[in-house]
Amino acid sequence: MRIEIEQPKLLALLSRVTAAVEKRNTIPVLSNVLLQAEGNTLTAIATDLYIEVTTTAEATVIEPGATTVNAATLQAIVAKLSKGKLVTLTTVKDTLAINSGRSELELQTLPVEDFPRLASGEYASTFQAEQSQVGRILDLAGFAMSTEETRYYLQGIYLHSIDGNIRGVSTDGHRLAQVDSDIQADFPGVIVPRKSVALIAKLLDDGNATVSVSETKFRIDLGHTVVVTKVIDGTFPDYSRIVPRDHKSEVVVSAADVKQASALVSLVSGEKIRAVKLSVADGVLTLTVRSGAEVGVEEVDAELTGDPIEAGFNSKYLADILQQCNGDNAVLRFNGSGDPVVIKPQDDDGAMFMCMPFRI
Repeated sequence: MRIEIEQPKLLALLSRVTAAVEKRNTIPVLSNVLLQAEGNTLTAIATDLYIEVTTTAEATVIEPGATTVNAATLQAIVAKLSKGKLVTLTTVKDTLAINSGRSELELQTLPVEDFPRLASGEYASTFQAEQSQVGRILDLAGFAMSTEETRYYLQGIYLHSIDGNIRGVSTDGHRLAQVDSDIQADFPGVIVPRKSVALIAKLLDDGNATVSVSETKFRIDLGHTVVVTKVIDGTFPDYSRIVPRDHKSEVVVSAADVKQASALVSLVSGEKIRAVKLSVADGVLTLTVRSGAEVGVEEVDAELTGDPIEAGFNSKYLADILQQCNGDNAVLRFNGSGDPVVIKPQDDDGAMFMCMPFRI
């Protein structure tokens, strides 16, 4: 294999695939990126056996061929080469020669035959979606995914169809995110793992995407890049049973003001888990944190409809949810001090968040 490619193009190519590579591997070839040169295209493929990323860039292919080389090392080298220079990649026996300007480097390669590929298989459903719509689901629901190994079925976003449109749901048992979209599709629900969610979210850009779903895999084609990921083999809980259907009190507040006030009053507590009490009455939301003899109190303007309310919540979980409201007004709906609070951005009917109460 022998190719010529501009340094920025090669660096962008490698940056798109290296997120799939595990830094610590017991199988050496999984630390590598598979490079394939054919026609006028250089293709890079990386996998950790659960996710596979394939991406392409235009290149001058002098001799077609393929090789595998350590992904992190190659990316680091290309990043240090002079910007805008032409880079020549040449395979010589068991090495890859990298030449650019006065720079000459050689890296050890491993056989292409040893590089594993994810079997594609058949997909039950394929549909088109704007990348911005996919990104909205991943961004708004991503924060509530669980990190607990024992609750593996919560370590991702549950994508499924509701009335012909896609909904994304995530929860860690303490908070829940539910995001409806205008993406039309009909398929059985799948749980996309948190690592895959983060990787896809970084790759999304403008334009359309082709999404394919099966019982075991989720595939998204972004044009120059294709991501295939295994889905979590588990059953997502029936979240609809825990979301309150009614409410006795509704409060409209500035999400940014409440988040800032919560952060301020929480400073008086040295506890790892900081509880904040919300009290709403007479057009004012009062946030209170107590830690021994120390007390923090802050007031925020609020529009209350219904009964006055007092309830306690984990201040971090509350702040994480308010962050999703993008600084606009948030609508908080309470059914009682011992029930979850439902929080919705005032200008986004498709997003809903829930936070479990915290006894104070």
